[in-house]
Amino acid sequence: MKAFFGILSTAITIVVLATVSSANVQVNDPHQKQGSVLLEKNSINNFNTGGLSVAAVLQLKLSLRKIKDVIIQNTFFKPPVGFNAVYDEFDLPLPLEIPWQKQDPAVIDFGLPEFNIDPSTHNIKAASEAFADLDIEINSFRQLYEDTYSTDIANSNYACPIFFFRYNQQLKDSTHDYIEYEMKNGGPPLRIITNGKPVFVPLTQDQYLNFQIQYNKKNADDATYSYVHDSVTIAAIPEKKTILNADRELIHTWQQRMIKHRQRLNSLNTDEKKQAAYIVWGAAGNTSDIEELSVKDDSNAQELWTINPDYFSKKLPYTAVQIIVVKPEYQPQMASDFIKTRVMNIYSGIDYKSLKALIQN
Repeated sequence: MKAFFGILSTAITIVVLATVSSANVQVNDPHQKQGSVLLEKNSINNFNTGGLSVAAVLQLKLSLRKIKDVIIQNTFFKPPVGFNAVYDEFDLPLPLEIPWQKQDPAVIDFGLPEFNIDPSTHNIKAASEAFADLDIEINSFRQLYEDTYSTDIANSNYACPIFFFRYNQQLKDSTHDYIEYEMKNGGPPLRIITNGKPVFVPLTQDQYLNFQIQYNKKNADDATYSYVHDSVTIAAIPEKKTILNADRELIHTWQQRMIKHRQRLNSLNTDEKKQAAYIVWGAAGNTSDIEELSVKDDSNAQELWTINPDYFSKKLPYTAVQIIVVKPEYQPQMASDFIKTRVMNIYSGIDYKSLKALIQN
């Protein structure tokens, strides 16, 4: 009998030790720790950046909450394991580079701070900064293009809407409740839930030449200001003549470009002005042709795209959700493989059919 109880005691001890050991492994593994879906504690509830009415703000918040409810049904948010999901929501100002947009853009963003072991306390805690996040935007196009020409367009006093190279957007999937694009320069893809209208259209030759004319004029004006300024401030230095000659040459260069683009625009008939703009890019040899209008068959030319000015339905209120863009993001050098994988899992596991149902037509 004593032998039996001794064997039983030993067996219980082994089971207890195994259970404790297993529990310790779980507790000490930050990627097994259960997290939570939390509101950003430093959120300032940043709405009304564009002077929206109280009713408009409430409608935007309601739309974002409906999106949040869809997102948190994701398997990897029930509950988050190995990270917290910290969300914030805010509206965006109307984009100057899309001058025709009046629909109110807004964002809900899920930051994913990963759990780690604190080296000083050896306790598991969430990182103070999220190196990966899931960005969901409504009525916003800003994630859909690279801002190569944003500064130049601003300097032209927004003479035309934003434009970008068509080849940068690589269509990956259009067979589901979303359109998925990858950017040619790498990074995570993004998914667009639309109202059925095309998001991108070609930039016209008329738009591009008007941009160039205003951009050239701004640079000629800036060069003229520098010439006048230098004429006064460098009166005593020996290099004055050289500097002023350089200023005059720069004024002449920009003025000649402006004249050239005006002449080109005036030479086009109505149909030609509406044709897609192709510009020389990466040409071998003659660098003076870079960014000048060309033709589709030119091997050195690239087509320019812009956002469809007829995308939004004008029959709907400005707060109506007409496009949703979902984009996973992470800092390549800072995010761990674990959190990179997890944000892509979340992105893939979203119920896009339910998001599609939130689009208004």
